[in-house]
Amino acid sequence: MLRDHTKGRAMNIDPTRMRVAYLTRFHYFGISGWRSDASRDIALLLDPARLEQRLEMMGDITVPSLRGQTDMAFDWFVLSSAQMTDSYKDKLRALVKSVSCNICRARFIGPDSANTVFRRILMNNYDHDQVISTVVLDDDDAVSADFTATVKEVASRGWNHRQVGAEMLFTSFPQGHSVVLRPDGCEVIDRHTPWNNQGLTLTARADNRKTVYGISHRKVGQRHPSQLHDDGRSYYLRAVHDSNDSRAIVADHFGPSDMDSARARFPLVDFARLHLPALTPQ
Repeated sequence: MLRDHTKGRAMNIDPTRMRVAYLTRFHYFGISGWRSDASRDIALLLDPARLEQRLEMMGDITVPSLRGQTDMAFDWFVLSSAQMTDSYKDKLRALVKSVSCNICRARFIGPDSANTVFRRILMNNYDHDQVISTVVLDDDDAVSADFTATVKEVASRGWNHRQVGAEMLFTSFPQGHSVVLRPDGCEVIDRHTPWNNQGLTLTARADNRKTVYGISHRKVGQRHPSQLHDDGRSYYLRAVHDSNDSRAIVADHFGPSDMDSARARFPLVDFARLHLPALTPQ
């Protein structure tokens, strides 16, 4: 078990023993970062048609990317709303549990700060002085098949060489793809965005006052000890559609992706069938 007893002096971490935890919000009625109009209206947020649409996207994009990890020794915590009906809670639990990782758990919590709730989740599941790497994973995004293994290697190396006294270290993976979802299919576009939210990783003790949902990701490089891992490989898929942040469709893009390369990086994501599911009244 990895513990940082020194608090201010470097502590070597073996990459094979680094704990990695993916943190996901799914229709959570709370406070955290950029929020769509639907996230501010509980009735709209928990509308059955929207829940069905997002569950389908999560099942087509996020879940396959986690099932396809070359290193399955990771945890996944999904935060959702206590106000959700039992039937949709069961559907979300089943989807989360379909990923065979160490801990795969959906939590249904009342309105609060996502940073506060995730900090409580981490402290309830790990020893407070255990060093872990937590990763932002939106409910319609994906990580590459080697992402867990890469985080263990890159984050532990950065942690072992962090500045004396630094209590946390962020790692950004700028290279990835945007997947523009349309009703009749998708378009995959190369994207390069330092300090983007996709795959943003925080390495720190479990009781660290900040989580990846308690910071402004665009200013991570200015405000916190941090590192960029940019080796030319793609590490994330960013879904772009009519119900998320439309700025992602126009920023930091370079043109159509090489699909053979994208399929190799995300082998269990079926790009041929990806599309924007219809909002069908339930």
